[in-house]
Amino acid sequence: MLYFQNKLRRLKRFKDDHDAFYFFNRVCRCCNRWARPIGLSMMDEGFTPKNARFIFLVTWNFTFVLININSVVNRKNEDMVEIFNSCITIGMALQGLVKQYTFSKHYKEILHLVESGTNLYHKLKHEKIIKIARDFAFFGWFIVIHFLRYAYTVAVAGCILIPIMYSHILGPHRILPFDVELPFINPTTNFGYWINVILISVSGIMETIGLVASDGIYIVLLLNGFTQLENIFFELECLDELILKKSDKISAKLNEIIQLHQKYISYIRRINEMFLMYFTVNVVTMVYQIVISLFILATVNNKISAPILVLTGTSQLLICCVVGTVLEAKHDKLIRCTYDVCWYDMEIKEQKKLKLLLQAAQQDVYIEYLFGALNIPLFVEIYKKIYSGLTIHSQSPYVRIS
Repeated sequence: MLYFQNKLRRLKRFKDDHDAFYFFNRVCRCCNRWARPIGLSMMDEGFTPKNARFIFLVTWNFTFVLININSVVNRKNEDMVEIFNSCITIGMALQGLVKQYTFSKHYKEILHLVESGTNLYHKLKHEKIIKIARDFAFFGWFIVIHFLRYAYTVAVAGCILIPIMYSHILGPHRILPFDVELPFINPTTNFGYWINVILISVSGIMETIGLVASDGIYIVLLLNGFTQLENIFFELECLDELILKKSDKISAKLNEIIQLHQKYISYIRRINEMFLMYFTVNVVTMVYQIVISLFILATVNNKISAPILVLTGTSQLLICCVVGTVLEAKHDKLIRCTYDVCWYDMEIKEQKKLKLLLQAAQQDVYIEYLFGALNIPLFVEIYKKIYSGLTIHSQSPYVRIS
């Protein structure tokens, strides 16, 4: 991460020297600003999810799910591509509904965690840990403001604009954004086509806004957790120095470290409790989206939106798994740092306290969804199974749909 930041700082745009709280605050304000059009700006004074914009968004997403279920049920068997497209759209709408449910139900707890991040940055005193916290905050600022925001925007713009441009090039053959056709509106006429385009585009834009805001807040919360871990690492180094000096403050420092670790474990568990359904639906719908999009790519000619859907689904899944793997690596480092302390220069009572910390550090702590841990091994396993399935399918004599 440090190498990555050093490369970025060669660019004029990233040369500003600010503290960790500045970057943390910028990300929070950006996510809140993006969430305002959909009624989820929870950091605004007097916010309540019972507002017209949010109710409209939930109603719209729920209606979109029903529309596509109706589309799947009423289509003929020969329209398999359209059925698959409708299934993808159902998954995307369900993902949006679960994110809206998570943030509307737990917004007070999320605000509390954000506030704890603010307090954390203000309490840091030593120059080394301040610099580490600044690096994490800078990384979060870059990921949310300079990557997620533009990546999601480009993806949804591609899914909307490319089919429209392609339709005009092909002439009579019209392709709708996301290949979704709303019922009761005939897309073969000019009026029906543009009504479909407008309504589907509005839905795609609202989903993008929600994605940036929700994923941004989640990334910031986890990076705050990483900063808490780095603070524990630093305090363990300080403990080692106190042991070598045979200081009388060893016991007090141990108590402080144990309290910091307890706060951190409580912080991560709270995040997992709030975001369990969020990540379960995320993973299921993203895998579902990737599988169907790859299947369409392998079996259908002139497919426009599938590559973009594969890329966005893979990117979202990869980000979730990378963050989970980083957290697991940090916990391995915590175990090593605890082992590296000069145990044998401590009194028996202090050794017992440190042993308790080591036992707590050895407990499994990870980003979880309903079926296990979110990490890179999960990502690799998912793609291995997808690849195996597509390989078997490619050997079938009935490989092309049309």
